[in-house]
Parts: sequence; C-alpha cells; structure tokens
Amino acid sequence: MEITLSEISEKFDLLCGNGAAREEVASFAIRAMEASDLGFLRMEEAHKAAIWGAILYFSGVDLRVQPDEYLHVTADFEDARQRLGV
Repeated sequence: MEITLSEISEKFDLLCGNGAAREEVASFAIRAMEASDLGFLRMEEAHKAAIWGAILYFSGVDLRVQPDEYLHVTADFEDARQRLGV
C-alpha cells in the first residue's frame, strides 16, 4: 500500500466537506496501519511524518460520544489538517 500527501489531503477534503465520509476515512486509516504492521506501507519520504500523523488521526474520526453524536466536528478536522501541514 502506498500513500501520498495528495491522498491524505483528499481524505481531509472529504472530512471537511461531508461528515458522512468518517467511516470510510477511518477504515482507510486502519488498513494503512495494518499494512504498516506487515511491512507493506510506503509513504512519500519527504512527507512521512505528516502522512503517518494523519493516518493516526484518521483512525479515530468515526468515534462517537453518543449514538447520534460524533466526538469530532468539522473544526477539529480543519485544525488537525493545519497542525499536520496537509
């Protein structure tokens, strides 16, 4: 599995534009983490820290505090994107 900064940026676009993508993005992150565990994850070397930080963050974007309420809101996604420099 190979992940680019552009792909990470697209995932943030999905999250910031439409909360319905949360489960899809979290699933992507879990697959990336599993690929890393198996030694099959490749990332752009120049952006490795930002990509890995985003993967870790994405793994929890679908968490809920109640059945109809998510832990993270759109502003959280925008803050994470800015903090990671994506």
